[in-house]
Amino acid sequence: MVAEPLAGRREVVVTDSHNSQEWAKVVGRLVEEWYADADRITLVEDNLSAHRKAALYEVYEPRLARAILHKLEFVYIPKHGSWLNIAEIELIILTRQGLTQRVASRVEFERQVAA
Repeated sequence: MVAEPLAGRREVVVTDSHNSQEWAKVVGRLVEEWYADADRITLVEDNLSAHRKAALYEVYEPRLARAILHKLEFVYIPKHGSWLNIAEIELIILTRQGLTQRVASRVEFERQVAA
């Protein structure tokens, strides 16, 4: 889940797992596609173990991984912070508005998420 609430933007990426390589692919899309014209991107995220900068080097060639990292400013939410996580709110909205029941296939799940 990538959310930019002030711009009214939400990107949902469906993956088979939540590992560091999948995280790196989403971050790569964030920098290279969704915000390609940005000079600097502030990425606010939690301290999940899958959020490893080194994973960018596992997915992309070193020069591209460095270029992606150079555009990013990482801000981590406090481990025991009591404020609500914007991405969590977006996921709750997604499940309440569109995913009200169990989905039989990944294709159907992606269709519902896109809707």
